[in-house]
Amino acid sequence: MNTLQQKPLIKSLSIFLLFFVFAITGCSGSDDASDTTAKHDKTLPDDHFLKEKLETIKKAEEVEQIVQDAADKRRKIMEEQGG
Repeated sequence: MNTLQQKPLIKSLSIFLLFFVFAITGCSGSDDASDTTAKHDKTLPDDHFLKEKLETIKKAEEVEQIVQDAADKRRKIMEEQGG
């Protein structure tokens, strides 16, 4: 596969990953009942918000690696079939 064909693939994978990260971030919020409990509970650690965001980033990095591995595998298969 030449570089002209790789650029659209990489661009489309990047766009997919970007939307996936936004979806994970948007859907990772807690429900309303636990939010009201959290507001009244003064014993929650200060790093609770950051911890959740770091876990989301870690998941996104794992997904990015899976997507990259799949793209590499597909590229290898196409190279084997194409010559």
